[in-house]
Amino acid sequence: MKIELEAYNTAWPDVFNIEKEMLNSLMGQANPVIEHIGSTAVPGLSAKPIIDIMVGLQDFSMAGQWVQGMRQLGYKYMAEYEDSMPNRKFFLKSSGGERSHHVHVVQLNEEYWDRHMFFRNHLLSNDKTRTAYQDLKMRLSNLDWEDGNQYAMAKSAFIRAIEEKHF
Repeated sequence: MKIELEAYNTAWPDVFNIEKEMLNSLMGQANPVIEHIGSTAVPGLSAKPIIDIMVGLQDFSMAGQWVQGMRQLGYKYMAEYEDSMPNRKFFLKSSGGERSHHVHVVQLNEEYWDRHMFFRNHLLSNDKTRTAYQDLKMRLSNLDWEDGNQYAMAKSAFIRAIEEKHF
């Protein structure tokens, strides 16, 4: 399969903000921190048109109580990923048969949260890294992949090299 990237879309932050409001309505009593992550959060980056959202909770043990509410918002809970990442609840939403949103519910200020925030913020503030990442994504999108996870793994070495500057 080929990975279909789209040029940065200035509507992506608005799409995120709409979803953020719905998530805040659902989880508001927990005072979640809700961030737009991934390439759709970085102006100028091409991306799969999937809005990645990270929800940081002060108390991750509360995460399970929102599974039904997330379903009512149109999300599918991906419980099978808990075996490999027990400290994350992962949800996806589709529109027109295509994935449109990913939500990662995690413990605020722990490794998963910190790594993703660092990488997003680094891309936002570093033109050289952002350009190199864009070039890598474009090269990788021209290859054939068994699935989207393979494509994501192919980007991991680049991401880890950037993270090593901080962690």
